[in-house]
Amino acid sequence: MENLKNCKSCGKLFLKVSRNICPDCFQEEEDCFLKVKNYLDEHPNATVLEVSTETEVTQKQIKKFIEEGRLITTQFTRLSIECERCGVEISQGKYCESCQEELKEGFKSSTTKKEEQKEAGKIHIRDRLDKR
Repeated sequence: MENLKNCKSCGKLFLKVSRNICPDCFQEEEDCFLKVKNYLDEHPNATVLEVSTETEVTQKQIKKFIEEGRLITTQFTRLSIECERCGVEISQGKYCESCQEELKEGFKSSTTKKEEQKEAGKIHIRDRLDKR
């Protein structure tokens, strides 16, 4: 029963195998993706707004396809999304390269600090035990 989940899209209960959405919502998402892809094949210079209007797929869904790397923007397309951190235009993912590097460095330094704190804590406890 641990694989029984609620669909993130519609809330329906389903048996989770690999996705967070039910098979019906997955199929609907795939249909939307194909609509968008086919439209872009015929209209490569379309913007997100134009694609959304013509295909009746939400801008949010189109941006999700770009973030997931399913739709990759190139110099020949006008599709783009903004970095969630700094707002610069990017072609895929959620963060620009510069923000990715900054976040990576932040994670590295916080991991190092935690390791140092653990070591300091161990020494402190050992010192206290030795004093007894």
